Amino acid sequence: NGQRSEAVSLAQKALESLRSAPYEDLATGYELDIPSSTGGTTFDVNWRVYVNDPMAGVKRIVVTVTWDHKGAAKKYETETIYTNIVRS
Repeated sequence: NGQRSEAVSLAQKALESLRSAPYEDLATGYELDIPSSTGGTTFDVNWRVYVNDPMAGVKRIVVTVTWDHKGAAKKYETETIYTNIVRS
């Protein structure tokens, strides 16, 4: 449960970081080999940006965190949708 909680936290941090980027700059990316704050586990965080999905003017972002637990691959995934807000 501790590793899953950490994976959720890393995914949320990635989403918060992406939220602060200008809409036009949102792009697919990754961070590899993030050490666990509790020690022993290494996490990989990647995100995929889908443009005009599910509709025009919208970007769907899927964040995936992966790690190994006792030889078994584990994964946590979350997604969100961003729209471009035009201010007048």
